[in-house]
Amino acid sequence: MNTLPKNSFLGIQKLNTRRSLQVKKEADTMSSYLIGLLVSIFLLTGSSYGAKEGTLSSDYEETLPSALITMDCQEESYAILAEKHTQRVFLYGCVQGMVKLIKSMPCSTGENSGDKQKRGDKKTPEGIYFFNRVFEDDELKTRYGVRAFALDYPNSYDSMQGKGGKGIWLHGTNKPLAPNDSKGCIALNNKDILELSPYISLYRTPIIILEKIEYLPAEVVEEKKMRLITFIMKWLSSWEDKELSSYMSCYAKDFRSGWMNWDQWKQYKERLNKKYRKIDITIELVQGFQHDDYSLVAFRQDYASDIFESKGIKRLYLKQNSQEFKIIKEQWNSLRGGYLPSKERPHARTVALRKRDDVKGDVEKIRTFIEKWKTYWENKEIEKYIQCYSDDFETEGTDKQGWKKIKSARNEQYKNIKITLTNAEISVRNEGKEAEVSLLQHYRSDRYNDKGLKTLLLKKEKREWRIVCENWKPL
Repeated sequence: MNTLPKNSFLGIQKLNTRRSLQVKKEADTMSSYLIGLLVSIFLLTGSSYGAKEGTLSSDYEETLPSALITMDCQEESYAILAEKHTQRVFLYGCVQGMVKLIKSMPCSTGENSGDKQKRGDKKTPEGIYFFNRVFEDDELKTRYGVRAFALDYPNSYDSMQGKGGKGIWLHGTNKPLAPNDSKGCIALNNKDILELSPYISLYRTPIIILEKIEYLPAEVVEEKKMRLITFIMKWLSSWEDKELSSYMSCYAKDFRSGWMNWDQWKQYKERLNKKYRKIDITIELVQGFQHDDYSLVAFRQDYASDIFESKGIKRLYLKQNSQEFKIIKEQWNSLRGGYLPSKERPHARTVALRKRDDVKGDVEKIRTFIEKWKTYWENKEIEKYIQCYSDDFETEGTDKQGWKKIKSARNEQYKNIKITLTNAEISVRNEGKEAEVSLLQHYRSDRYNDKGLKTLLLKKEKREWRIVCENWKPL
């Protein structure tokens, strides 16, 4: 029987079920093995839950928020819940194998009730979000207090629902805290935002915003965790074994990934299965959370085939019909600073957040640069477009001036151009001086249409990113 080493997805470092589970070949053996495996999982991850701290209701001793399906108990991990109904924030942590309430504090959410739908509606969004940037007091206007953390609103699920707006933060305040007194952010007293800060890891610590938190008996949460584990095992096993039918059964029919729907995603995976002789995937630091409308699983993923490797953060947005999970959105980003948990205790790591934000700052600047480059391309603003390229640019024997002539000719040839870029993977290297960007590109004009993989090599020139090489492979 395989061992279940530390620092892995619920104790499974290499979930290669082609060897360990004999999926679909020894079904009876798998069933009995799975039961034993899940028992081992609970022993490793800690299925008991600690009592509440402080003076909160005794209900916290035997119940847990339904939003916390599973947290990574092999490494210290934390989750923040914001409840509009009580205007309070709750910090839960998985420490020494136990999930428990660490502290709670008052907060203030949007002036208007309900879930945020558009810019300026003064509502606080409801959903599962991650922090992707930290601002200190010298970067903030007075009303935001001493520190602010930016949320990734709208997330992928929000975008599918057509929700708009941006700039949602968890921040302090320099005035007395009052209920429902923000423009849509979540405000805390300055002392509370400083006390909460050491528990936040960028890209990893979620904040789950709800109208009202639902509490369930711990054993019910355990059952939900078991169902989620089983689903993820099936999805990962099918992917590694290139069992396309089983793999695609994990996806909802309304699944979207960039410009690809369910059928296009199937065709895309079918091509990759033929291209790669073998696929080996390791996932770890797995966490699962639930909101009213959807669940989200986030983990680190290391992917290796005979000709391609990648490391990054995968997020799966799930919906559940009866007892069955289905993936409705899949998001992957290259590994970035701040995701991996710190080995230090919270009081010792205070705000190393600024340092951890360095890589993220480069990534965000590159994302902004790519969006600007795409906009100039679509608008046929050739002078601004060509300024995105380095004087050292060269591709397929063409330099910067030759590239300008090619693009100018195409601008005259096509009446309109529409570019869709998805699944961007950004790798910053050489101490932040160079970067590689890989993404799926869908190009449409009134006379031409194609889809493929675009790779851009960038370098930093006078603090600005410029393209030095551009490659394209049709799909």
